[in-house]
Amino acid sequence: MSETFGWIIGLGIVTLALFPFALPGIALTIAALLPLLLLAIPVAVVTAIVALSTLALRGAGRAIGTIRAERPRARVPQSP
Repeated sequence: MSETFGWIIGLGIVTLALFPFALPGIALTIAALLPLLLLAIPVAVVTAIVALSTLALRGAGRAIGTIRAERPRARVPQSP
């Protein structure tokens, strides 16, 4: 039990000692990824527009199909 507490305290000390070095790395990573994010946003918008229009057209087609299916059809007399 005391060995576990020793490891936990040791890792906490190391984490707190190295934390100031991690902040610039995180900031540089975010700064490097911003141009990629700016390129990905228009692609995502175009993809969303295409997907939504496709779903809307499919839904309209299904609605028209159910309207046609519900309409009564004229009976054609059959010859004997």
